[in-house]
Amino acid sequence: MTISVSNVIAAIIILILGITLGNLAGRFTKRAIITLELKKYFKFQIDSIASRVIAWLIYIFTIIIALINLGIATPILYAIIIILLALIAGAVFLSLKDFIPNVIAGATLQKRELKKGMNIKFNDISGKIEEFTITETKIKSGNDIIFVPNSLLVKEILHLREKSRK
Repeated sequence: MTISVSNVIAAIIILILGITLGNLAGRFTKRAIITLELKKYFKFQIDSIASRVIAWLIYIFTIIIALINLGIATPILYAIIIILLALIAGAVFLSLKDFIPNVIAGATLQKRELKKGMNIKFNDISGKIEEFTITETKIKSGNDIIFVPNSLLVKEILHLREKSRK
């Protein structure tokens, strides 16, 4: 299919209508969430996030329709899908690069019988273990609470003492 002037004009009209519809749908979503008082059920700004997601879904759908109208949707969609998959893979890798070593270190520390209530000293930090999870250890040092990634604890020399029993 060759690109004609009428196809370009139609694609531009589709884009303008889609952007307008996306803006209206985003505003409507935000107002609906505020009116229904749904914000109190979430710890984050659900109205802003939901309105942006709705608007962007409509924008993307509009762009796809405009590209289909121009007859160039298939190669561009393949490129977009490949880019999105690469971005998702990168995001997953970046989120797991700290998580996996901390989980492995947490398992190693469990073998050392690290547990709540023990006094711990490493580097310049000393205190009592308040909580031990698979990824981090919460240490109370004086009035401070210190969250230490387990991968850091495994790399350091630990001095452990169980709390004194009376």
